[in-house]
Amino acid sequence: MWPDDDYLLRLSRAHYAFQYAEGGVIDALHYATGEGLGVLETKTPRHLSNKLKDAWEGDPVLEPLAERYAELVTDREHLVHSHPATFPDGGTSQQRLHRYDIDHPTRPKTIMWILPEWLDEFVAKAMAVNRDIQTAIRADYASH
Repeated sequence: MWPDDDYLLRLSRAHYAFQYAEGGVIDALHYATGEGLGVLETKTPRHLSNKLKDAWEGDPVLEPLAERYAELVTDREHLVHSHPATFPDGGTSQQRLHRYDIDHPTRPKTIMWILPEWLDEFVAKAMAVNRDIQTAIRADYASH
């Protein structure tokens, strides 16, 4: 059973928005570390997040951006590791993604539905993180 087209469109937007933000992180890491784009593009989002934290550690402007990206990566993990399920919605049933993760060693138990509102918030966060990282990189580049 398929979810409605609006939900599928939101899923597509969420995927694209994250990939767009990840591209910004790859550019930022290339600028910060000199590591090749081709090498960085092979890394997982979590690996990129850890590299970004290391590269920007101690910088009062950049370190919080690395933390925001790390939070976005966690949200992305919830999205890509969720599974289709039937969501009871006021007497009707709709197909939605559901995340059930109880055995992860570094974070608390996660049980959640990936609802349209969650997807909209995810897209907004991804676009804001990308915008702020690009703004910071341009400002840093201009100062040198």
